[in-house]
Amino acid sequence: MGILGVRVTKGHASIEAYSFLKHVLRKCINQPKILVDGGPWYKPALKRLKADWKHVTFGLRNPVEQWFGIFKHRIKRFYRNWPYNATVDSTQQWIDCFVSMYHFTRC
Repeated sequence: MGILGVRVTKGHASIEAYSFLKHVLRKCINQPKILVDGGPWYKPALKRLKADWKHVTFGLRNPVEQWFGIFKHRIKRFYRNWPYNATVDSTQQWIDCFVSMYHFTRC
């Protein structure tokens, strides 16, 4: 399993989901089926992108939840120590590095 993208946003809105999904879909050769949870921000974004998608709670989406479990386990170590003045950009850079190292160690 490969992680195509993780993005830090200040909120949960369909415009943020649209921007992220559009960026991720540019990386895809084909038109993948996107599996989403119950977040209400996904439906308008996916309809606007005319993407093939399905709402699931368990099953195929499980590898994504497993990866986020690994990710959450790692960032729990920053409890009380994550820089209080960290910007969205610096946080995104840290996450990009984490994803790269995750891929590197799995190969």
